[in-house]
Amino acid sequence: MDRRHFLKITSAGAAATAATTASLPLFAAPAQRSGDAGLSDQQWQTLDAVLDHLFPSETEAPGAKDVKALHWLQTVLLDDETDEIHKQFLRAGVAQVDETSLELYQKLFIALQQDQREAVLRNMEKSKQQGRAWLQEMIRYIFEALLSDPVYGGNPQAAGWIWLQHIPGFPRPPKEKRYFLL
Repeated sequence: MDRRHFLKITSAGAAATAATTASLPLFAAPAQRSGDAGLSDQQWQTLDAVLDHLFPSETEAPGAKDVKALHWLQTVLLDDETDEIHKQFLRAGVAQVDETSLELYQKLFIALQQDQREAVLRNMEKSKQQGRAWLQEMIRYIFEALLSDPVYGGNPQAAGWIWLQHIPGFPRPPKEKRYFLL
């Protein structure tokens, strides 16, 4: 199954999931990564590498970097409205990626080759407590960034919409009338 077909099938579920997280006020995150989010610079690099591995860019398709998935997650981690237990779960997953990488290859995740990264994530999926759930959350956040209205900080220039040939509903929210500002 190609990515386009997979996304069309799953986008309805992702849209429903996004609707359940609509209470999270997503807005432009700070220009630089923040230690206030509870991740070190090295952990941000790990998270970026995981997102890129899960949803890489292709010639005709945007990837996690193209839809600002890392920025989306940064916003979630910096948001006071995000449940602290959920934030801890997200942070623990990033730490678990590097722990698993060190166990298997004695290197951090960002220093691994593609096949080694795949092995680390597959290992987490199968054998680590909460590993599968964490990876599912990463995919969910990638989908949110891919499918969101660009006014909320993901999907820049509607790259995901263009790729999926989605026509957004109207009226779209202007920046000053986003739901969390009303």
